[in-house]
Amino acid sequence: MFRQLAAATVISAAIAMTAQAADVVVLESSVPGLNPGDVIDASSELVLPDGLSLTLISESGDVIQLTGPFSGVPGGDTAGAAAGDSSLVGDVAALIKSAGTDVSSLGAIRAGNSDSSLQDPWLIDVSRPGTHCAPADGAVQIWRPGPESFAVLAMRPLGADKGGRLKWPDNTAVIPWPSFMTISDGAAFDVVLDEGQPYRIDFKIVPSDLPNATSKAAWMSANGCQDQALAMLRTVLP
Repeated sequence: MFRQLAAATVISAAIAMTAQAADVVVLESSVPGLNPGDVIDASSELVLPDGLSLTLISESGDVIQLTGPFSGVPGGDTAGAAAGDSSLVGDVAALIKSAGTDVSSLGAIRAGNSDSSLQDPWLIDVSRPGTHCAPADGAVQIWRPGPESFAVLAMRPLGADKGGRLKWPDNTAVIPWPSFMTISDGAAFDVVLDEGQPYRIDFKIVPSDLPNATSKAAWMSANGCQDQALAMLRTVLP
């Protein structure tokens, strides 16, 4: 949910080292001195000159877009209201800072716009062992990080005698998840790509009662699905 506030760039703001009550985290910024992942006090006065912009995430997971000229507090009329989930701001800040991009530049979170980065949070990068996240309905697809990276996937449920083999068509990155492989919380699969060594992937189901994409991104990051969490966070960008 976007709260459009008339205005835009910051001259001064109190940057918090750690998330506290009524904080917001910077998602995108063209303001010198404010970088993606910085946490600021939502009740601090911001003065944003014409031509600068900020995109912030509140403790409720809402997106606040500020466009200059602007003078006021980033939370608007809600700045004095009861705090939301302060851990969400801290989790999102940590996720942004760990993204491995130049967080000092505008649009750092958009740096995933390449064939080698996950673009959809429900794509499963089967080249990566370990934990992956899925929605409650299990509706995911299989993705490879490059059209020539590998061609054949052999997969079976952990402990099962039989599985299946899938082949990517030429110049195709995404194929459907096989209907005979049921995804549930804690489900695990043995995977072999081409003729390589086998490894294991596991699934965690994202709770269906999380209120918004930001909350889902924070949960996914905390549960070991960082690439998917970053892809989910990109969905809230204006």
